[in-house]
Amino acid sequence: MLKYRAGIIALLFFLFSCNSAIEPKALYGKWKYIKVEHPNASPPDSLSSSEINASAPSIQFFKNNQLLIMWDGKVLSQGKFVIDGYNIVYTERLPDGKTRTFPF
Repeated sequence: MLKYRAGIIALLFFLFSCNSAIEPKALYGKWKYIKVEHPNASPPDSLSSSEINASAPSIQFFKNNQLLIMWDGKVLSQGKFVIDGYNIVYTERLPDGKTRTFPF
């Protein structure tokens, strides 16, 4: 699952690496995965369109700054996000109650 999380982060980075700051309202809603890859793996790894469709992965951004990542009908990750200029800063709630924060 870690390789899929890396693919998600790379996809979001690509989508929002434009010249203007990110507006939270532009993120609200459910985003479906269109591509999942891990180019730094040896050998590089990716999922086919049929594998992606079967797992129905998505990322949901909510107005209360909640973020939810779903994979195969299950919650893969959840937490809060804030916008910092051109970055999405994500604070993930881990199963043990701890959190970790990283640029998304």
